[in-house]
Amino acid sequence: MNHPPSLYRHPGMNWTQVIPRYETIEAAIGHMSSFVGKHRYLASGILLLWSIFPEFPFKVLYTVAYKVPRAVFCWVLSCFGFTEDGISPDSFASRYQSREYGGNIPRDSLFSSYQSIGARGYYEIDGYSDRQEGRGTVMTILGWIIFFGAGYVFLGPWN
Repeated sequence: MNHPPSLYRHPGMNWTQVIPRYETIEAAIGHMSSFVGKHRYLASGILLLWSIFPEFPFKVLYTVAYKVPRAVFCWVLSCFGFTEDGISPDSFASRYQSREYGGNIPRDSLFSSYQSIGARGYYEIDGYSDRQEGRGTVMTILGWIIFFGAGYVFLGPWN
């Protein structure tokens, strides 16, 4: 049996249970087809709405996987005393700084990184902007594909 690269070797791991099989994918498509057959108006309506804003699932994933943890991390840093106004007086960060570093903080230390993130604040970590950017070519094409898919679902052979 061919094993995956050594990075993924785990003793006792049965890879045939992890990688989806053809029968499993076929069953999932069968369930979706059955749902569309029973609820074609609902399915085509959902697809039509999705075709108007194809970025939606990707923005939700980005928010859940990146923005929320980042906001929580920035909040935790501010609780420790790393704020936009610098190190808060009489905070854990100020006591740690005076005890460990005094006035000389090493350039590439974790403390200096936290200080930098706290000073920039949540909105300036990765150049946050309120302006709406234009839709890219990939999302435009995806929107049209979903739109035609909605038409197929609505007019398709679902008896």
